[in-house]
This record gives sequence, structure tokens and C-alpha cells, in this order.
Amino acid sequence: MSSSDSNSGVQAGSLTAWRLAVRPPTLVAGGAPVLLGASLAARAGMFDFFLSSMAMVVAISVQIGTNLINDWADFRKGADTSARIGPIRVTQAGLLPEDTVRNAGIVAMCVALLAGLLIVLQAGWIYLIVGALSVVSGVAYTTGPFPLAYIGLGDIWAFLFFGLVATMATYSIQTDEVTLASFALGTAMGLFAAALLGVNNLRDLATDREAGKKTLAVRLGRTPMKYLILLEILVASMMAVAVSIAGGIGWGGAIGVLAIFVGRDALRTVWKYEGDDPRTLLPALQRVSQTQLVFAILVSLGMGFG
Repeated sequence: MSSSDSNSGVQAGSLTAWRLAVRPPTLVAGGAPVLLGASLAARAGMFDFFLSSMAMVVAISVQIGTNLINDWADFRKGADTSARIGPIRVTQAGLLPEDTVRNAGIVAMCVALLAGLLIVLQAGWIYLIVGALSVVSGVAYTTGPFPLAYIGLGDIWAFLFFGLVATMATYSIQTDEVTLASFALGTAMGLFAAALLGVNNLRDLATDREAGKKTLAVRLGRTPMKYLILLEILVASMMAVAVSIAGGIGWGGAIGVLAIFVGRDALRTVWKYEGDDPRTLLPALQRVSQTQLVFAILVSLGMGFG
């Protein structure tokens, strides 16, 4: 391996290479649902800083671990090649050794398990199952006999674990209950996470199809996948109003619907995409992530005033 990658201009083994491997923009998918779950607990008067912090460590660590193992596994399976359009994948680009990336992913998952054990000691053994499933599914996303991302189940995985599970578990470890509000907001977070993954897979549709990676985008085709992404973003944004009407977060939480104005560029880009230039979808990825974060912040703030 050379000391630097001529195409990326990034020094091999540098901090920049590790930043690319971790993929900071994607960490919103892990952190935003925890923020909402903690805010719900605070509204109920049962916020616990330690438990919320550990839930955040679990979510972010699982996201980082999944990203790293995905980087390694996609290269090994031939899904990441020089023909791929999008952010640099460090294993494919030769910026970090294969084993190093894989082992770093395992370390991140171990951190998630340790933080999860601290939650278990205070909140109960049932969360050991929740944490273990989260870690195992993150590893199984691109590895194992039935890698979820390769058989079209990645979007469902994102919806469940970076939506429902992260939001509802963060709330329940502090309140010892599950409510309609935590379920609905977890659904919103899951839809945003699925939309983010959907845009990513829509961009990679051609290269994934060639590599035999049967993502949902590959299975559905470009146009149905576009409509699904648009629906996910719109429904997720409207969920703030729906939950406010149903009760549980106060009318102030409805302000979260304003996040749609952040996501309008992503909606427009996805709507116009005809598969001619996958690079045009790159800004949409960032916008979907920003929309999810703004939604979580607005709803959290709104609950404090509603």
C-alpha cells in the first residue's frame, strides 16, 4: 500500500482517513433518536443523564462499528470498486489496511456492548437482549451467511434499530414504560434513517446491481425507490404534527414539521433524479441527515414549551 492515495489526496493511515472511515455525517442516524427518547423522558420528569449518555454511546458506537465493518466487507465482496460514485471508502482506496478497519469495527461494537452492560445494571436484564440484537444486526448488515444489505433488508434494519429501538429503548430505560409517543417518534426516526440509506443505495444502484448486492433499490428499481424515499421523508416530517394531535408531546412538538423546509432540496433532487449522474444525489444525502437532526432538535425543544 502506498503512503497516500493519488485519487483522494488523503494520506494513508492519517486522521483524515479514519474520519472518512467513521463517516461522521451518518452518526446523526444514531444520535438523533437517542436525543428524542431522552427528551421524552425529560418531559415525563424522569430524565437520567447517565442512562441517556450510555444510550448515546451505544447508538453512536453501533453506527461507527457498522460503518467500519461495512467498509471492510463491501470491499471484500467486490461491492466497493473504483467505479463507485460517492464518498471515499478507505479499504477500497488503500488508505487503511483491511484488518485494521475490520478490527476497529469490532472494537466499536465492544464499546457498545460495554455501555449496554452499564445500562443493564441499572435498567434491567431485558436491555441486554436489546443491546445484543443491535450489535449482532450491525455486524450482520454486511457480513455473515445472510448479510442484510445484500438481500434487500438493510432499509428495514435501519428503520428498526436506528428508529424504533433507539428511540423507544432510550425512553424506556429511564421511565420503565413504552408509550405511543415514543413509538411514533421512533417511527419518524426510522423513516429518516431508511430514507438516508435509500438515497445512498439509489446512488449506488448500478454498481450494486453489477456486484450482486440486491439492495431494496436494486430490487425495486429507480422510480419506485425514488417514490419510497420521498414518502419516507414526508411522513417522517409530518409525524411531529400527528403525535402532537394524539397527545404525549404537547402542541409545541408540532414545530418539528418545519424540518421539511431543510429537506426540500433533498426531495427536489430525488424527484428529478433519472439515473444519469449518481453524483447529483450526494448533496441529498447530507440534506436528509440534516433534516433528521433538525426534526429531532425542534421536537425536543417544542416539547419543552408545549
